[in-house]
Amino acid sequence: MVRTCIAFVLVAAAVAGEPPAPSPESAPPGKSPRTVRFGKSHGASDPPASPGVSADRGGKAAAGLSAQQVKPPPPAKPGSGGNPPGKAPAGKAGNPPAAPPAAPEPPAAPGPPASDAAKPTGAELQRELDVVVLDNRHRILGKVVPHDDPAKVAIDTGTGTIVIARSGVADVQLSLASRLRLVAAAPDDLALRVATAQWCRSRQNDAEALKLLEDVRDRADLDVEALGLLARLIDETKGRGAAEAFDVYLRYRERGGKDSLHLARLARLEAAKAAYNAQHAALVVPAVAAADGVPAAPAAAAPPPAPAMNEGLETRGFAPEKEQWSNPIAVEVVTVGAGSDRRRMLQLTFQRGDKGKAAVERRVNWTVTDDSLLAFFIANRTGKPIRIAIALKTGPQWDFFESIQETVSAEESFQEMKFDLKSDRFKCKASNWTANAKVDNLTDIKAIQVLIYNGDLEGSVIIGGMGFRKPGPM
Repeated sequence: MVRTCIAFVLVAAAVAGEPPAPSPESAPPGKSPRTVRFGKSHGASDPPASPGVSADRGGKAAAGLSAQQVKPPPPAKPGSGGNPPGKAPAGKAGNPPAAPPAAPEPPAAPGPPASDAAKPTGAELQRELDVVVLDNRHRILGKVVPHDDPAKVAIDTGTGTIVIARSGVADVQLSLASRLRLVAAAPDDLALRVATAQWCRSRQNDAEALKLLEDVRDRADLDVEALGLLARLIDETKGRGAAEAFDVYLRYRERGGKDSLHLARLARLEAAKAAYNAQHAALVVPAVAAADGVPAAPAAAAPPPAPAMNEGLETRGFAPEKEQWSNPIAVEVVTVGAGSDRRRMLQLTFQRGDKGKAAVERRVNWTVTDDSLLAFFIANRTGKPIRIAIALKTGPQWDFFESIQETVSAEESFQEMKFDLKSDRFKCKASNWTANAKVDNLTDIKAIQVLIYNGDLEGSVIIGGMGFRKPGPM
């Protein structure tokens, strides 16, 4: 009967959350069992169990609690009436439970697959990958490669080459990279180059279109509409603009171009240039005197007076360039005008040849500062438009820099030519002969050249008023 009551008390204590009282068998000799009431114990000398933790008679944790939550009671002090020294409390295991394991580290954030990191997307796909569109509208991306059978299309997808009957192909869309490869493989195919430039323009890739056309800007067989596109591209390019595009617009009109937008732009530029020249028409270049053996030419406006202009740079030291670099050309200083208006000018007479141009050179020792604009007047006596440029040799290695070309119209009147030596529109070896470089060593100019791109044309020009001044508007 006593044991049944004790068992009932233990179960009730476990349910109520109170620590259970020890059984009579566990009481030390000479001690009477303590009385247990619900909610409170009396006469106990043992330390209480941990709050909220109950143990059954077998030493196991109460229902709903893990073994890690059960803490062993502190050892009883000798003579305190608790358990004997060296003895585990009744109903408890001899060894304390192991410490709870450390919480696992959270997994790392997943990254993109390694294969996706190198895949081009967006604009890169458009530039690098071709697209073959099938009749069923399925698209295959890769690189179109040549195939022996013209009735088939082959495309390298990177993992293999797919060959498709051309009859099942709705469209082949070549990327920019493939189009540029075709142009590089056929450098003399002007039609292909122009078509590629127009394709680039239609996709707002003006930089690539300009590069394609500039490489052939001096070819006489360049399509007139391609010439108009070149003028517009130069005009719209930051750092270049109207001053450089003016010459190309002129060529476009002379070749019979009819685009109203191009012609209207040229008309505005001509009006701006005429207004500028009128403000600086301080001197008048006299007509070329027939008495000196030179046919007369109409008078035209000359540049404003300046020390460099008055020195007559064109009359001193020019000589033909070596024949390995130039078509045949003769140099002569002639007298123009009469009386107090007489002045000497440079006459250049050139013949056809296989070098594409005729050139004269003058050895100098010049330093260019703020007055970096080299200007002179030229009268064209060939009856046809010609193109001219200047070139400089600078520095200890005599590095060669050539300007962009300017057009001299077929009119025999004097026309002003201007070249800013500080511009970035020169070509040289370092720029791979693309006209996007600046002249090095402008404080050490060794030589200057005048280049006349005459091709098969024969005739002469007269140059006067050559000198330097500060750059200004057109």
